[in-house]
Amino acid sequence: MNAIAIFLAMHGLIQAAETAQLNDASRTEILSKVDFASRVLPLLSEHCFACHGPDTSARESGLRLDTFRGATARAYSGRRAIVPGDAAASELIARVSQHSGEQIMPPDGHNPLSVAQVQLLRAWIDDGAEYTSHWAFLPVRKVTPPTQPFFSSRNIIDLFVAQQLESRGLTANPPADARTLIRRVTLDLTGLPPSASELQALCDNWSEESYLDYVDRLLASPRYGEHMATSWLDAARYADTNGYQHDNGRKMWAWRDWVVNAMNRNMPFDQFVVEQLAGDLLPEPTEEQVIATGFNRNHGLNFEGGSIAAESLTEYVVDRTNVFGTTFLGLTVGCSQCHDHKYDPLTQVDYYGLLAYFNNNDDEGFAGTEGNAKPTVDVQWPAHDQLIAQLEEQLKQLASQTSELVNSHRRELNAWENRVLAGDEPIEPPGDMLVYLPLDGTESSIVSAGPEGIKAAAQNWRIDGSLTKCEGKVGSALHFDGSTLIDCGDIGQFDSEDAFSYGAWVYADGAQGTPILGRAKFHGYDLQFDNGHFLAEFVNRWDINAIFVRTEEQFAAEQWHHVVVTYDGTSKAAGVRVFVDGVERKTETLKDDLTGSIASESPLVIGGRNEQSPGRFRGRIDDVRLYPRALAPVEIAQLANVAQLRDYLDISLESRSETQQQQLHEYFLQRHVPEFQHLFDQQAAVKRQLYSARDQRMTTMVMRERVDPRRTYRLTSGRYDLPAEEVLAHVPLFLPPLPAGAPANRLGLAQWLVSDNHPLTSRVAVNRYWQHFFGRGIVTTADDFGLQGAQPSHPQLLDWLAGEFMDSGWNVKSLHRLIVTSATYRQSSSVSREMLEQDPENMWLARFNRRRMPAETLRDAALACAGLLNLQPGGPGVMPFQPAGLWEELSFLSGHTSQKYVVSEGGDALRRSLYTFRKRSCPPPNMQIFDASERAVCLVQRTTTNTPLQTLVLLNDPVFVQPAVALALNASMESDVLASINQMFERVLGRRPSPVEQEALEELFRQTRESFEHANAAVFLNVLETQFDRSAAAMSIESIAALATVGQVILAMDEAITIN
Repeated sequence: MNAIAIFLAMHGLIQAAETAQLNDASRTEILSKVDFASRVLPLLSEHCFACHGPDTSARESGLRLDTFRGATARAYSGRRAIVPGDAAASELIARVSQHSGEQIMPPDGHNPLSVAQVQLLRAWIDDGAEYTSHWAFLPVRKVTPPTQPFFSSRNIIDLFVAQQLESRGLTANPPADARTLIRRVTLDLTGLPPSASELQALCDNWSEESYLDYVDRLLASPRYGEHMATSWLDAARYADTNGYQHDNGRKMWAWRDWVVNAMNRNMPFDQFVVEQLAGDLLPEPTEEQVIATGFNRNHGLNFEGGSIAAESLTEYVVDRTNVFGTTFLGLTVGCSQCHDHKYDPLTQVDYYGLLAYFNNNDDEGFAGTEGNAKPTVDVQWPAHDQLIAQLEEQLKQLASQTSELVNSHRRELNAWENRVLAGDEPIEPPGDMLVYLPLDGTESSIVSAGPEGIKAAAQNWRIDGSLTKCEGKVGSALHFDGSTLIDCGDIGQFDSEDAFSYGAWVYADGAQGTPILGRAKFHGYDLQFDNGHFLAEFVNRWDINAIFVRTEEQFAAEQWHHVVVTYDGTSKAAGVRVFVDGVERKTETLKDDLTGSIASESPLVIGGRNEQSPGRFRGRIDDVRLYPRALAPVEIAQLANVAQLRDYLDISLESRSETQQQQLHEYFLQRHVPEFQHLFDQQAAVKRQLYSARDQRMTTMVMRERVDPRRTYRLTSGRYDLPAEEVLAHVPLFLPPLPAGAPANRLGLAQWLVSDNHPLTSRVAVNRYWQHFFGRGIVTTADDFGLQGAQPSHPQLLDWLAGEFMDSGWNVKSLHRLIVTSATYRQSSSVSREMLEQDPENMWLARFNRRRMPAETLRDAALACAGLLNLQPGGPGVMPFQPAGLWEELSFLSGHTSQKYVVSEGGDALRRSLYTFRKRSCPPPNMQIFDASERAVCLVQRTTTNTPLQTLVLLNDPVFVQPAVALALNASMESDVLASINQMFERVLGRRPSPVEQEALEELFRQTRESFEHANAAVFLNVLETQFDRSAAAMSIESIAALATVGQVILAMDEAITIN
């Protein structure tokens, strides 16, 4: 027998053997009429479309199998891939049936078809090779529910599920017990466990009516919206920083709060979609509707060195488009950015047609240097308004205390006025300088403050150039010739949080802009004479992160002026005041964007900005002074030597103005009443806070259409710098067209998305809601409803839910109520070995899916059980405990925001995880360990991992240790150890421990108690420096610490971290 004969014989044997593997059920299934959409199309997509699908650039041999016309067309050879009705004549069958050789398809080693799959294709072709659309691209069907109640049905959902179970010989589990179900539904709807008392009360009066009433209460709870918002924030990639290299802070929490409020108000889902996509384009949009469009602005922002604005802008728009595709269409539209989609009927032109809707926002590519990037809107924040009101009230109270202080010293005040008028007591300027430079000669003459007060410093200044001694305003002065400066060394160092004052007598030879003094190289502060204006600068990064303030009035050159600048430490232009010749002058703010440090590496310099300053002062400077506080106007007046206080005393009491009288009182109190300085400092601090609060604009990023529309082009290979033909905004051609009359902008796109005939929006939405409650969707690939996605396990149920959702007016809470009141949801999660073998992944829902709590719920539940959770809603993100130093390696401390992690004070550190500050480059570690989203990209389906690190977090992270300590302290008031353990166990798990569990936990307590020493116990109980009150405890500190260890174990139990 020759080699060919041997090969053919072996080939026949192999085929026969493989065909024999097909059991009778498989043959029956194949021989029945084959449904193309559910069985053939996924097969072709998986094995053939990469080379013979929609993507023209990747198509081999010109063969296209994703359309009937392409598959049945005659090739150059005269053959046809598919001959409808004749599988034997179809080249496709001939190719996929081979086992080796050059003509085998798919090519050898590239995912070959099984014998059963080939038989399926044969049967389909012999049946006529009918092509239909992919199931997800067909309109939502009007489905009639089954009528036979196969098991104890609670609502229509159960009829669909029971029908599938019956057809597979499976039986549904009985209902879960009351405690398990109450805990399950509370965690699923609110993300928090029920309290022990609430749980017991429900169990004592358990009935169908009480369960339904309880579900309604949960749906009405403000905790519902907070919990449900988390998955939407994942999809919208919400974070508190801009990402990329510098990862600066941003303020988008107003959009987050809008989502929470919308969910709590049960905003119809269609409205929820429209307002987020196009709220700004609605007729006369409200502030809230505009804020909603922040959904489209949650992408990162880039201002890295070397970044290209056009490239970054393209990245932003691509991100919006891809997030839109995943979140609302459930499609991998991003696969079409560079070429036609390889599997789905989405062309590259269609992709850029979608992108065009998002490409007309009035934003810029180089953005994020100052946090939020335009366009933005101001945000009303009640807590902020309340803060301003509180500060104003504090100022009133302090002013009242000042008046009382004046009245209580009225006799001394009158006596002082008489002494001054008689010449017995002089009026002197303030003497608490930090630095004083008389500039009486060219030799070193610096006086600097030390801890014990003003003292002469043995520092030598360095002169760069030549100085001339001349007549000054206060004795002698120094003349600077435009090429000279004095390097005074490392004195006069201040930071942006410090209040300070600085100034001098200045005589400019000309009006040209020249620096007078400064400690400013890359960072710092300075004073300049700028064409007749006095200019003060406080800089973290030039022209970007700084305050520039100058006088509105111009002052003449060639005459002496006394200039003092005061700064109050608020990092706001409102905290800068400029006094010229003893009088505060009106200023204009040229820049008001200081957010970083101004501490400077360069020395204090007179005659320039820094020691290498090219532009230097021309003129005379005298009597330079720096103070470590913001001087009062009356003090500055005395420095200017105008003697106006003395003049005020010559005015009769009845004729003095309120300002004159106030300045006299302030001067007297500062000099003669010690307690006034404390009161004055308090007033200054409150004023700084008030100015800062008034000036602090709360903004959020939004969408706003450009006046001149931006053109969109198909980008060759997706590259921003290779535009091809122009593309107009349009929806993908394989989906329904825009509704009649819909505008060709984002509003029209949103209206199209929620139209009744759209096949994807309602299916995608209800599938993700189903995933929320069951741990997996009816379509398990929540992010891909396309040809590479999973087939729905219950297609009729999916369409019925989608139709019901739309018919209800897109009522989300109604849908959630329907799901959690079904018998399917209420089942026990217990599983037998036989059930596990029949349906290991629980695809057919014969039991409830046990699953670990989401990361946020884990933390919130632990805090809630311990009575620590702070339920304050809304506002900026907070910073709970995390290990020190995590941000440092990724931070740019100089000139950037959100680079240093500072644990929030008080109750803020104990707020819900929804409000935790999310830094894209360094997300909260305890959430990351439990699979939370990094919020860098759109995520609609979290993975679930199981690693030893998770147990380490539960047992060691102070975020979880602290609740254990709180549980122990509360339980330590019980009479004995067993009662304490029972109380903790019940607070966490909602039940009493079994005898076995009791014994194990008591033994743990005894062993741990023996190992604790008093000092170690005290440290352990003061975790996170929280000083708990132990006065009511009936146990020793060592016993409480041992009890806290037991609490740690209870909180880490599988039952404690599982939705059962």
